[in-house]
Amino acid sequence: MGINDRKFPDDEQHRFYDEQSSTIISKKIRDYIKNNSFIFEKIKKIKNKYFIKNYDMYDMNKEKLYQNFVYIDYNKANKIHSKILTKDEENYITLLNLRLNNLNEVIKKNDFIPIFITQIKFDGLSDRNLFIGTKEIKKFVKSNNYKIIPLDELITTISINDFFDEVHTTISGSEKIAKVIYKYLIKIIDN
Repeated sequence: MGINDRKFPDDEQHRFYDEQSSTIISKKIRDYIKNNSFIFEKIKKIKNKYFIKNYDMYDMNKEKLYQNFVYIDYNKANKIHSKILTKDEENYITLLNLRLNNLNEVIKKNDFIPIFITQIKFDGLSDRNLFIGTKEIKKFVKSNNYKIIPLDELITTISINDFFDEVHTTISGSEKIAKVIYKYLIKIIDN
């Protein structure tokens, strides 16, 4: 948790964080046609079978991504982001806690055993909202006695070629992170 929880945009363009369908009539009609069209379904199958596109990266401007690169680990972030919260940040925490409480209801209702994993970006925790959100998620986990793998604390450095863009890892980045997660996941499962 963390990457998609660092912002809760209000504008229509970014409503996908909260809603599975658009509120704009023209988009609803387009979605209905796309989801229910026999012809569209056949075109999609042909396109996927004969015109496959393989993407090996998300951001084509990777060289700019690592300009003036500095990795901000948890300890550095704790010092950088320790200032008093703004009103917007307090509102963000309120919304995040509402979502976490909703999630908690689902967990309890379905008798899940959740394992939370915090996140980092290509430069660690330079994003203040990510740091604030992660901190709040950790409070939630602790107060509910859930398990957590604090990736933001465990990854203290990352290589320049470990991310395609700000949030999507390359194969080498995924392998590094997976090894860290696996080590802690085994401990949690064994207990």
